[in-house]
Amino acid sequence: MYAKTVALNTTALKRAVSYLFRSYPMSIRKPGKSARQFRLHFLFLVLLAGTAVFYPVAAAPAEDSPGGASSSSLPRVITADATVAYVDLEGGFYGIIAADGSRYVPKTLAKRFSSDGQAVSVKMVPSRNQSDIQMWGVPVTIISIRERTTSVPASTTPLVVFERTGGFAGVSDRMSVYPNATVLLDQKGRSDRFILELGLMEDLRSALEKSGFKRLRNRYLSTRPVADTFRYSITYGGKTILTEDTAVPRQLEPAIELLGIIMNTPNGSAGQGTQDLSGTYVLQSMMSEKGLMTPVLKGTDVSLSISSDGITGKSGCNQYGGTVTLGPDGAVVFGPIYSTEMYCTGSAVMAQESRYLGLLEKTTRFVTGDGQISGYDVSGYQTLKFTRTGDRIKPILEGISGTVWNVDSVRGRAGKMVTPVAGSEITLRIEENGTVSGRAGCNLYGGTLTIREDGTVSLSPLVSTLMYCSSPEGVMDQESLYLGTFGKTTRLSVENGLLTAFGQDGATLVTFTRQLDSRVFTLRGTVRYVDIEGGFHGIVGNDGTQYQPVNLGSEWKKDGLQVSVTARPGEDGMSIYMWGQQIEIITIARA
Repeated sequence: MYAKTVALNTTALKRAVSYLFRSYPMSIRKPGKSARQFRLHFLFLVLLAGTAVFYPVAAAPAEDSPGGASSSSLPRVITADATVAYVDLEGGFYGIIAADGSRYVPKTLAKRFSSDGQAVSVKMVPSRNQSDIQMWGVPVTIISIRERTTSVPASTTPLVVFERTGGFAGVSDRMSVYPNATVLLDQKGRSDRFILELGLMEDLRSALEKSGFKRLRNRYLSTRPVADTFRYSITYGGKTILTEDTAVPRQLEPAIELLGIIMNTPNGSAGQGTQDLSGTYVLQSMMSEKGLMTPVLKGTDVSLSISSDGITGKSGCNQYGGTVTLGPDGAVVFGPIYSTEMYCTGSAVMAQESRYLGLLEKTTRFVTGDGQISGYDVSGYQTLKFTRTGDRIKPILEGISGTVWNVDSVRGRAGKMVTPVAGSEITLRIEENGTVSGRAGCNLYGGTLTIREDGTVSLSPLVSTLMYCSSPEGVMDQESLYLGTFGKTTRLSVENGLLTAFGQDGATLVTFTRQLDSRVFTLRGTVRYVDIEGGFHGIVGNDGTQYQPVNLGSEWKKDGLQVSVTARPGEDGMSIYMWGQQIEIITIARA
C-alpha cells in the first residue's frame, strides 16, 4: 500500500494570481463588463491552480530495514548513475537526473558535487517531509554520493570477445578481454571483473597474432553432431570465427586454450597466487594534475585499509569505504567507493580529497616493498604512494575478529547499562586488519580500528548510512547512543564468550555476546582445483568429505593449499556439479 499525503503548493497559486494581474491592464479592472469578465477569468484560474496546488504524493514502497524495523516504515533506497543538473527555477537549484530520465530534487547536496553536468553515482531515499515546490522532480534525501568515473575499460573496444556454449550442463559464458588487461566475464548467471596477470596477457596477444586469424575461415564445425561438446565464438580484429571442440583449427588451438584457462579461473590468476595487500597504509604522495608525485598537505590524514571484504579509510576530510577485488601480481579492481559528506574549511583540502578518491579508483595494480606500497594505473603511471602503519593487530584480536557480535548492553547517558530496544538488533564485526562494520539498529555503519603499541585501541569516526526508522520506538535514539559510546572505545577484552569495550577511564561502554548459528561447523582440508564443467576450486576435508565454497576468495584458490575453515551449509545444498556440499565460508586461515 502507498501512504498518500497532500502538499499545498502556495507558489503555484501566487503564480496564477500574478499572471492574471499581468495579463489585464488596470483599465479593465474597473466596474463594468470588463470587470465581470476579469472576475470570471480570475475564478477560472483559481480553480485551475487548485488542481495543481493540491496533489497526492505517493511514498515509495519500503524495503526491509537492516535494523529489523517493519517494512512499511522505511522508504525504498534508490541507486542510480546520474548527472547533476542546474535548474533555473525559483531562484535556481541543483537537481539529479538518473540514466533512465527520472528527476530528483535533493534536500541537500555537498558543494563539491554542485556542478552542472557532474557525473555521479548516488544512493537516496524519497523524503517524507519535503514538498517539491519547484514541481520538477521527486524530493529525496541523499544517503551517499560519489563522482562517477569510467569503471573500466580504458578502451571501449575489447581486444577479443570469447563465447562458450554447450557442454553437458548447457553453459552459456561470455568473456571480453580489453587491451588494458581488464576482463569482463559473464558466467553461470554472474558477472565478474578482474585484471589479467601481465604474463598471461602477453601470451594471449601472441597466440592471437600467430594464429593468422584474418586468414582463417569464418566457420569450423563438425560434419556430424557430437553430444556434449563446447561451441566457441571468437571475435578478434573485427572478425568472428565460430568453431567447436572436434573441429578447432590447429592454428587457433593455443588461443582457445588460453581463453579457456582465463575463463575457468575467475580471478584471472591461472593458478598463481595473489600478494597479501591486507593492512593499513598512510598516504605519502600522489600524482598531481601535471603528472608529478607531490606530497599530501600538511595536517591532513589520508589512509587506506585493505581487507578481503573491502576497503575503508580517511580521505583528508571524510571517511570512505568500498569494495575491492584482488588479483595476481598485485592487481586490484576497486568497486563503487562511498564516503561521508562533510565539508572541511580550505578548498585545498577538499580538492586533494576529490583527487585522491579519483586516483584510487583508477589504480589497477599495487607494488609493495620496504614497508611501502605504490599504486599504478593501466598505463603504468604511478598514482599513489603509501607507507604501512606497522600496526599488526592480529594478536590483539584473537577470539574477537572474524565473527559477528550482538550488543548485550550499552552505557546510557546516566551511566547505567541499558539493553537494546525490543525488536532491534545491534551487531559488530571486526576483521583481522581492523575493519569495523555492523548494524546500528536502523543503519549500517563502518570504520577502522587501530591498535597502539601499548595494546590500547582507537576507532576512526564511524561512517553510517542515513536512513530513518520509525519503529521500533526509540531505535534512532538508541542508534545515536551506541555509535557515540562505542566510538569512545580505548580497550577491548573477551572472556567466556563476552566481548567488552572499555573507555579511557576504564568504565564499561558496551558489552557483546557472540552471535550463534547452530549450522556453523569447522573443518580442516585441502583446496583442490576440480576440472568439471568449466572448473572451480573446492575443499576436500581431511576425512575425505568434499565441499564446494560459494564465496572462496581469490587469494585462497591455490591447488594443494592446507586450510582451516569455519563455515555454514549453503542455501542450495548440493552443488550443480554434483561434486560436493555447497558451503558459505565464515572464516578461513592457513592450516
